[in-house]
Amino acid sequence: MMKVLLLILMTILRFHHILRRNHGNCTDNELNLVVSISKILFHSMLLYDLLNL
Repeated sequence: MMKVLLLILMTILRFHHILRRNHGNCTDNELNLVVSISKILFHSMLLYDLLNL
């Protein structure tokens, strides 16, 4: 399960890096969006783990 989470996190980070490279400077809004998406994914993964126990 942690492997899946890491994979998703790496994908988000890579996507964020591409965004930053394309648009020059990354705005705070974009950064906040990436952070909130990762938080949501992380919490849903935790919830999924708990439900499967």
